[in-house]
Amino acid sequence: MTNKCKNTQIGWALFTFSLIVYLLTLSPTVSFWDCGEFLASANKLEVGHPPGAPLYLIISRVFASLGTNAHNSTILINAVSAVSSAATVMFLYWTIVLILDSGCLENKKTYRAKQIGATIGALTFAFTDTFWFSAVEAEVYALSSLFTSLVFWSILKWRESGDTIYSRWILLIFYFIGLSIGVHLLNLLAIPAIVFVVYQHHYEVRFKNSIIALLISAAFVLFVNYGIIPGIPLITSKLEFFAVNTLSLPKHTGIFIFISLFLLSFIFFNRYSLSRDKVKLNLWFNSFALIVLGYSCYTTIVVRTAANPPLNENAPSDMFRLQEYLNREQYGSRPLFYGNYYTAPVIGHKEGSPKYFYESGKYVKYTGSYTPKYDQRFNTFFPRMYSSRGQHPKVYESWTDQNGKWLNITESGLTRKVYRPSQIDNFTFFSTYQLGHMYFRYFMWNFVGRQNEVQGYGDALYGNWISGIPALDKLMVGEQSLRPDNKNTSKSHNTYLFLPLILGLIGLYIQATTKSKEAKDFNPLVLLFIATGIAIVVYLNQTPLQARERDYAYVGSFYTFSIWIGLGAFYLLEIATKTKSVLYLYITGLLLLLIPARVLQQNWNDHDRSRRFLAKNIAKNTLALLSKDAILFTYGDNDTFPLWYLQEVQDTRTDIRVCNTSLLSTNWYIEQMQRKVYDSSPLPIIFMKGKGAKDIRDYIPVISRLEKPFLIDPLMHQWIGSKDIRTKVKMQSGKRIDYIPSKTVALPINKNDILKGFLKDYVKGQEIKDTLFIPLKGNGIMKSDLMILNMLSNYHWERPLVFDPSALEGIQLDLKKLVRFDGLTYTLVPFKFDSTEKLVGQYNEKNLLGNLSKYQWEQLGEKDVFWDDTSIRTLKSAKVKQAYANTLVKLMENKSSASVKTLWLDYRKYILDTPGMIGDEDTPFAAKLLDKGYTEEGEELINKIFNHSYQWIQYYISLPDYLSNSYQDRVQKNVSTLSNCVQIVRQQNNHSKLEKELNMKLDLLIQELE
Repeated sequence: MTNKCKNTQIGWALFTFSLIVYLLTLSPTVSFWDCGEFLASANKLEVGHPPGAPLYLIISRVFASLGTNAHNSTILINAVSAVSSAATVMFLYWTIVLILDSGCLENKKTYRAKQIGATIGALTFAFTDTFWFSAVEAEVYALSSLFTSLVFWSILKWRESGDTIYSRWILLIFYFIGLSIGVHLLNLLAIPAIVFVVYQHHYEVRFKNSIIALLISAAFVLFVNYGIIPGIPLITSKLEFFAVNTLSLPKHTGIFIFISLFLLSFIFFNRYSLSRDKVKLNLWFNSFALIVLGYSCYTTIVVRTAANPPLNENAPSDMFRLQEYLNREQYGSRPLFYGNYYTAPVIGHKEGSPKYFYESGKYVKYTGSYTPKYDQRFNTFFPRMYSSRGQHPKVYESWTDQNGKWLNITESGLTRKVYRPSQIDNFTFFSTYQLGHMYFRYFMWNFVGRQNEVQGYGDALYGNWISGIPALDKLMVGEQSLRPDNKNTSKSHNTYLFLPLILGLIGLYIQATTKSKEAKDFNPLVLLFIATGIAIVVYLNQTPLQARERDYAYVGSFYTFSIWIGLGAFYLLEIATKTKSVLYLYITGLLLLLIPARVLQQNWNDHDRSRRFLAKNIAKNTLALLSKDAILFTYGDNDTFPLWYLQEVQDTRTDIRVCNTSLLSTNWYIEQMQRKVYDSSPLPIIFMKGKGAKDIRDYIPVISRLEKPFLIDPLMHQWIGSKDIRTKVKMQSGKRIDYIPSKTVALPINKNDILKGFLKDYVKGQEIKDTLFIPLKGNGIMKSDLMILNMLSNYHWERPLVFDPSALEGIQLDLKKLVRFDGLTYTLVPFKFDSTEKLVGQYNEKNLLGNLSKYQWEQLGEKDVFWDDTSIRTLKSAKVKQAYANTLVKLMENKSSASVKTLWLDYRKYILDTPGMIGDEDTPFAAKLLDKGYTEEGEELINKIFNHSYQWIQYYISLPDYLSNSYQDRVQKNVSTLSNCVQIVRQQNNHSKLEKELNMKLDLLIQELE
């Protein structure tokens, strides 16, 4: 058997082994974050969030079509990532072998060493933390990694084949690049490495030539990213505008004109270049054509948008909308090489680029959004500290030494001092946070070890890298065995003893210093490593407090380092080949194979998603108990996307309209909410034309000029949108906009509507209010809040208005005293409540008890299932714990002891025994249990709370002095919780055995602290 055949077999064997592992740990249903949206979009080829991933959706749809039911289709879509990841491992093996140039050597032992080394590199990458995470869920990053591995392997195959610059391999690479745009743009970052392979193959490696090659590669990336991708829609939109507005041709004529011109140009340039033997011109034009051909998968976005599918984000129905979609305009922009500091005063506004909307057979021009202009003294080169939103300024200051200066700013005749950070602060934040915390920390996770998977913000508690060497780890993050959450986080406490890192550094060092044949690939590998790592850090320019960890963005650099791991393994194996016996080679190979084996063993339990159902469970329980035709308001990704998945893939409760308030500030989403979808009627949004469209009324100031509440009908239908200047307020930009002149909006109640609507069976025993008074939070409301007020002005109580907890918190309408708590949701009701308890929403224990008894959980209560941080946070935000606790309190007050005992068993199983769910906020509930005579239950909960705080204190004490000092406030808070627990037990059950035990522990702890 030839060496080539053996390499092919080994590659496919690695594919098979990796695929088996991924399938065994594959998520069987929807996961958190974007997975629900991708599952929903792929199942029916709908339009997801910008910039879209049409090729991924097409491939996923093909996989889904093989399923016989919704469950099988879900698994098959998830399996797209598993297959893509396994294929990436296979191509990584072949890439390492090509770099080692195995076909040119006849020494059998050396050849075996190369195969074993490449296997070690490929397997180590296969089971790294970041890569495995994306391999078992419906996301684009696995398929994106496959394209990266494909193009780099292809350029090495081109070099091996000895073909000229004009080669089928070169053309194939360009086609892959075009296709990859339809998955993710990360693949473009492989271009510099490809250019350098070509350069080194044809030219002598010199400094000047290398700089030229680097500039060419950078220009190529910029040409694709800023030329082809936005340029084609831009040119097509110009042709579209001319065809429709000037020639009065039908919509989309410009697209056909562009396609025709492109095909004619292709034919002309091919015939011209071939007839004149201009090979390079022919190559470049055909390469350009192949990129465009791959990129053309985006036409499916426009085609599917035209069908108005239920999921149609941004509604890119024409080239103008597609431009905004591809440019991700809804997410805003960030400065890269020049811009403002976060403290920069706004000195005015400038109008953005105009926008065009198709109306009445023409494209109509509208004023673009206004963007702020900043004081030039607060602008800087390479701005890294630019966001003034929320807590960002405080975090910037915590990561820097504040070496800036104070400048005098004069506004409206008044002078004040404003802090201007220094360039030292700017680069300090870049190096410590953006590079150190948001890249190298992730790098170390994958090749050294990970403390736990809880999102880290720079302290010693969560998300740090860790090695598994006790003395070193204790110095950095304290004694991990003392953590109170150790029982659960230990699954994500993964340590590799520096072994993969050391092996990779050996490979990197020897390749950089040796003169062997594989050394010629050092420069391309370094470029690939930097482009897919540090260059992304610079480009993303991330702000603090990200919604989640972002390690998935850098998987290309982890892929590259795994090549060096394979080279490092080979160099060590090469030493063994110099012995006379082949046995030494295989013993060394087996020892080195223990490195990927350890990575696999350490990462298995926290990457196994085969029994994780929480995202589906919460969504299913939410939908199942809602009344018919309900309108359900959500806010974030994790409470919205699983609902979309259930409705689009499993056809669950399609009578309910899910309305995301984050998207309700966009015009396209408002229009979609005004249409019937499946069994769900349109939302009662009735706005005069122009009142909610084209970036109008994105923000409505609230200026309290009226002492009494403003009635909602005249506010919506007479005041907002009026041409009367008295209904406007002048903004800093000079523009006059609508405002609301009262801090409270009044919604009169028609009792006949209540008796006819969804509450007709719930009215008995309830006192209906005459008017609902809705306070407005802060100094203004967003367009989404305005749309909810508009619904209420047209509302007749025929459909339930339901809010999930995050939506209730996220909107600027204070509805907390106007809603009924139903377990996982809050329903707007017009009833008066008797309770004086300080709760968000009132509740009826019979209603809550009935809902809790109907909830279905496949994961809660299973002790061997890993509870990741996202699951715990989502479960907490869903208010499941509060539903059980509130119901138990009401049952105790009504002396329903049998029901209390039964429900307590569920509370213990689903809440008390779930890691991370119990904390000091549960002490009031424990006190009520003891007060009502439920001693056993109350003491069980108090003991859990006490031990939780006690263990955290022990952990804080174990930290090195340079760390422990920063946690003194947390120590005091936990000591206060311990004292509170002792006090509760003493008051409710004086001189009990538990009181003595807790009091003794507390006294000993206080002595230790002193």
